[in-house]
Amino acid sequence: MDSGNINDNKLREKAEEILQNRFNKIDNQSADIDEVIHDLRVHQIELEIQNEELREAQIKLEDSSVNIWIYTTLHL
Repeated sequence: MDSGNINDNKLREKAEEILQNRFNKIDNQSADIDEVIHDLRVHQIELEIQNEELREAQIKLEDSSVNIWIYTTLHL
């Protein structure tokens, strides 16, 4: 029975070691995933800011085009 307990203990230790390694891999992957998600959120906000700047530039361009049209129409 003692040899059975020793084998059981070794088996348990090995199983716990494997389990810990799996959790370590999952934790590392989880950290990597969290970092990627953070980077994607930052990039999304950057794109939203750029989009807003482009919309503002488009409005200014349209306004200046209208002003040019009005100016050239009235002064010809």
